Amino acid sequence: MLSPVPAQAISNPTPNTALQLPDLPDEHIVQAGETLSAIAARYNISLDALLSVNDLDNPNVLSVGQVLALPEVPQVYTPDFKMIPDSRLVRAPGSQYFDIAAFIAQQPGYIRSATDDVNTNLSNGAGYAETLTSAQIVERVALEYSVDPRLLLILLEFRAGWLTNPAPRDDLLTHPLISAEQSVPIDRAGLYKQLAWAANELNRGYYGWKYRGNTVIEFSDGTLAQYNPALNPATIGLQYLLSLAGQAYDNWIYDVSVNGFYATYAQYFGDPFTGAVEPLVPLSIQQPELALPFEPGVIWRFTGGPHGGWGSGSAWASLD
Repeated sequence: MLSPVPAQAISNPTPNTALQLPDLPDEHIVQAGETLSAIAARYNISLDALLSVNDLDNPNVLSVGQVLALPEVPQVYTPDFKMIPDSRLVRAPGSQYFDIAAFIAQQPGYIRSATDDVNTNLSNGAGYAETLTSAQIVERVALEYSVDPRLLLILLEFRAGWLTNPAPRDDLLTHPLISAEQSVPIDRAGLYKQLAWAANELNRGYYGWKYRGNTVIEFSDGTLAQYNPALNPATIGLQYLLSLAGQAYDNWIYDVSVNGFYATYAQYFGDPFTGAVEPLVPLSIQQPELALPFEPGVIWRFTGGPHGGWGSGSAWASLD
């Protein structure tokens, strides 16, 4: 049963300590092995934004020690409205008890009949394709990217009406979250690839803010803003995702308001902060001491260095 659309937030989210945003530099000194794309990603700005403030004879060639100007630090901050707690973005206590198939079976929209052909790669290099139901796909993406399945389902409704509309537009049948044009040159047709893209970008926003120093968000119209330091990582992850796929700043402001994504979520699952697991990581947890399995004095080399666990937006997970 759907709840009325809230005109204001149902509850007051648990406050979190506002982060002290670092002073953003106005220039970057090129290091060995860096590319313009990597430098832009480091400061969470687009390649076009970086190129616009640098007069480069050949943007494909950089020199070690070269000084690049960075875009002016934006004085605009994102809204301070918290949309979801951290425990409703990442898989947390309670995520495993949500019955995805039962929920989808109750919906009148296209999601009830949606399927997709999904490839599975095995550890021995072999692979196979199989047709999966929407419930199987939502569950798979939620597990692979460690995100809460309810968030994925509401994204499908918010962007494409998949829970309520039995006959969405043709383009929304294959690209409910990011269009084919916005996906070029990557093929993101089909429910699995669409949800995988969204989950990966949610993680990029969440972990980028929490661990990698990403403090700036950029919109398709060129507007730059700093994330509001009073927000929690999950809200920032959602703010980041909703800014993608060609979204202009003025439209995005509505999406992240109390009447935007939050209202759609609350219709189906109530106020997400009710019963939230906070803090997500118990304060009593102690980081164990970690040691590498090498004898003292033995020279060893990285084969790949630190990397994420699943997708380019994930948290650090391993060291090769």
